[in-house]
Amino acid sequence: MMPLSLSIAISIRIGNLYGQNNMTQLKVAVSTSYILAITVALFLALITFTGRDLISQLYTDSSAVMALASSIMILACIYQLPDALQVAANGILRGLKYTTPISYITFISYWLIGFCLGYVLARTDIIVPAMGPHGFWVGIIVGLSVAAILLMLTVRKRLKYELFNNDALNQNK
Repeated sequence: MMPLSLSIAISIRIGNLYGQNNMTQLKVAVSTSYILAITVALFLALITFTGRDLISQLYTDSSAVMALASSIMILACIYQLPDALQVAANGILRGLKYTTPISYITFISYWLIGFCLGYVLARTDIIVPAMGPHGFWVGIIVGLSVAAILLMLTVRKRLKYELFNNDALNQNK
């Protein structure tokens, strides 16, 4: 929920600056958004990593289940960074009123790449021996990483477009 909340706040801030046509502060807000997202992700990952054994003990007494949960929580820690970056980029693009690419990128990244790779890694021996639940988590992490990269590239491209149009508009005044 923390990354989603951050994404909504980013969207509002970017939207306000975009509406004010304040491109200088907009660039600062974009950079700050990414830095804040990374900071929050690292903090949450640190808490999860250090408390993973305690968290698993809250839900079960089985040592096998605790070991599995603990190892999966390590993957959940890795998951935090690409998730934070992609939700920050989502918020930036929503604030810029450029939402069409979000649906295409997330569909391709999550369903075609992440889910399919997760299934292959978890249930088949095509790439590596079947990894079980770890395979699904690796697939999700790869899908989120692809989404984060593509969305951040889309943000960069859109900002260049907006800055170019803003410069052209200011020159015509």
